[in-house]
Amino acid sequence: MEELELCRAWRDHQDVAARNRLVESHLDSVRALAHKYASGRAPLDDLVAVGRIGLLRACETFDPERGLRFMTYASFWVRAEMLSFVWHNRSLVPAGRSKLQRRLHPLRHERERLLQETGDQDAVDEALADRAGVSLEQFRRGMSEWNRRDVALDEPVSPGGQLTRLEELTDDAPDSEVLLLSREVCDVRRDVVAAALESLDDRERFIVESHLMASPDEEMSLSELGQALGVSRERVRQLELRAKRKIKSQLKRAPYEVELLLVS
Repeated sequence: MEELELCRAWRDHQDVAARNRLVESHLDSVRALAHKYASGRAPLDDLVAVGRIGLLRACETFDPERGLRFMTYASFWVRAEMLSFVWHNRSLVPAGRSKLQRRLHPLRHERERLLQETGDQDAVDEALADRAGVSLEQFRRGMSEWNRRDVALDEPVSPGGQLTRLEELTDDAPDSEVLLLSREVCDVRRDVVAAALESLDDRERFIVESHLMASPDEEMSLSELGQALGVSRERVRQLELRAKRKIKSQLKRAPYEVELLLVS
């Protein structure tokens, strides 16, 4: 079964076997992307695992009739999940971590994801505590210690100062992961917008690009758009509102950390 047929089988019939074949067929591409981000804090196998989640998320929104190859579309979701994982595990914690904290560190991202998916903190904490081989009380204490000791990347180095932790790291280590993350943030911002625009029909996209995204010199008014499309000004306004709702829906699908990057 070809890629297009697999996509349609999943979209039209919720054929899980077809979806899984589609995902498995692109794991080599996921692994290639994972090599870009792999480090001590972000092991290759973990990145491949979160990249697979990105493929699954792409399956939920991919439209095979739009003319794009699946991986072209899915690469945004894969990279966004990987960036989210790397960013989440890029905590600036003093070297003197406790043994408990070191044991629990790999589970922090997964805990966050499971809490978002299930909303059942007791069940999530119990399952992860069991996996880590610690009691529920120890697990929660360790997570609490991490939360207290984490330092936000955009927090000023000193009260009232202008230099942030991220900028300090960049200054001290110009070839560090931070520079890679900075470049990837720009790429992900661009891809988020591209994915959102992909969800629009031709008229909606024309309105967004000619009105909302255009420079002041090139921006078309609602009346001008109506004339170009052969509809009333009120109809243009309705289409614009519909486009905004679609874009908002797409942005909400992005991993939480990536949503924050969009407004940073």
